[in-house]
Amino acid sequence: MTKKTLFPDGTTSWSSGPGAGRGVCVGHGCGDGCLSGQCEVDSKSGEPLDRLSSEAISFCRHVGSQSSTVSEIVALQDPRVYAAIQKCIDEVNAVAVSNAQKIQKWIILEKDFTIAGGELGPTAKVKRHFITEKYKQQISKLYR
Repeated sequence: MTKKTLFPDGTTSWSSGPGAGRGVCVGHGCGDGCLSGQCEVDSKSGEPLDRLSSEAISFCRHVGSQSSTVSEIVALQDPRVYAAIQKCIDEVNAVAVSNAQKIQKWIILEKDFTIAGGELGPTAKVKRHFITEKYKQQISKLYR
């Protein structure tokens, strides 16, 4: 299941079911997005680890992937995981009111969004402006 949240400023964030963590739309008309994977978290520092959560690993196995880390998914552009995520995005796009609300391009980030990493506020809300700045290089690749 995919949850999409529209904000008064026209931006969007979404969270998906197993396999994908949080996402945030960036760019003109909010048609591009960054997704984070669901990772295990270091219990002392709160920092995300490379290893996928057990729920995300189950998702990977369900779609036929043997990946167990975010870096494997990103480095290999794991076709089964990417296809499953695209299917979720297609479902979100199918109910979009306009083309400006549709996700057209997306990337998977190597680290999950966390409070410790600065991507989430103290109530776990996505900090879109901070994410746009922190992941500027990755986002710029969407426009090449």
